[in-house]
Amino acid sequence: MKTLEIPMDPIGTTFTFGTLSILWLFNRWLVARRQAVRSGKPGGDAAMAPELRKTAKRGGERKQGKEGGKSDVTGKPSGKAARRPGIVARVVAALGQLFRRQPAEDPDHGLYSAQPLLNKEERVLFVELERQIRSIFGSGYWLMCQVSLGEILKSKDHGAFWKINNKRADFVLMSPSYMPLATIEYQGSGHWGFTEEHAEKAEKSDALKRKALRSAGISMIEVFENWNPRSLRKQLVSLKKRKT
Repeated sequence: MKTLEIPMDPIGTTFTFGTLSILWLFNRWLVARRQAVRSGKPGGDAAMAPELRKTAKRGGERKQGKEGGKSDVTGKPSGKAARRPGIVARVVAALGQLFRRQPAEDPDHGLYSAQPLLNKEERVLFVELERQIRSIFGSGYWLMCQVSLGEILKSKDHGAFWKINNKRADFVLMSPSYMPLATIEYQGSGHWGFTEEHAEKAEKSDALKRKALRSAGISMIEVFENWNPRSLRKQLVSLKKRKT
């Protein structure tokens, strides 16, 4: 059985761990130095002359005064001096920013963009259809948009199914039990295209839809560009008489 080997960068890893080790040792030296100064034990910087200590203390107080870091009643620095991070913390933070992995950019970002489900003419028809359906059929009936025929039709003949699967109905009228009662096709200005070839292709597609829907007992209402609310109502009333 093959094992998965994860490639590593030995130079980068050694540099990172080496830097962190040096910082840790430097931090330990600072802590030991501060403890020696506070305890007053001789040795190293703790053995400096009292006058030199006073001079250093006065210089530190003047520096704090310039930066607005006054001491409180306990003698501890406050203001900027109290909030200023130590050199070790700043170096560690800088290294963390340096070695932080940047998220990879999505290669598909901007590849797609949204578009309206219906064009302007179809939206006008959709609004009128919904109003007429509520008036004629009552509540519980639904109007769906841009529905694949493969979602409302099925067939044991796989070849026949795949012929209609990618075909779409502009609108589908659904019963309260979500069964399709009819499809509504809008034969608008763009339906037939601008060439004879496109018009012939559209006619063949419509013929295939009619045949498949008729086989399933589903009506197909065709609404042409010159429709009006009165003609639309007449078609829907006729549909209700046939289906109820």
